[in-house]
Amino acid sequence: MSRVLDLEENKKFCITKEIADRISLEENNQGIFVVAEKLDLEFSLKNLNPKGKYVVLNHLQDPGNVGTLLRTADAVGADGVVLTGNCCDLYNPKVVRSAMGSMGRVNIFVEDDFSCVCDTFSQLEIRTLAAVIKDGVSVTEYDFDKPCAVVVGNEGNGLSQNDADLCDDKITITMKGNIDSLNAAVAGAIILWEMFR
Repeated sequence: MSRVLDLEENKKFCITKEIADRISLEENNQGIFVVAEKLDLEFSLKNLNPKGKYVVLNHLQDPGNVGTLLRTADAVGADGVVLTGNCCDLYNPKVVRSAMGSMGRVNIFVEDDFSCVCDTFSQLEIRTLAAVIKDGVSVTEYDFDKPCAVVVGNEGNGLSQNDADLCDDKITITMKGNIDSLNAAVAGAIILWEMFR
């Protein structure tokens, strides 16, 4: 038997395997389902730590990348993750699975208007850092000691020039191999590691 748990009412219900298979998007589900309140917070001055460090995901479309960066933000102790622009749905099952439980431990904000995100961080004197392929300060040389928010762009196109220009600084992962860019989750993880190193 599979179980559905309603956290708000603290009730448990037994369901058949057939119903569990109909509810799940996976062929081989684990048989446990939860009904819970949404986890994202209002992106506002009152909900942000003025001394914090954040990661902003701008137009990320791959739910695996979003979930991986939520998990990475949890691992390094980031103060929060902001989804902005046209990011994939935070509650996409692939995001939830790839986050591996981190969604309940990281402050998550959804704010579609990227200029609002930059303006709000600016009011708190939190510097926004555009992750760009070239012409930025190397992540190994940037001073991450002050409050900041790194902005990781879309998997295929990176940050638009307009969005990069809204940021305070530009940072780059210097590469010595034969490619000029990395997967969004990998790039974000490297930068987050440097932010908290």
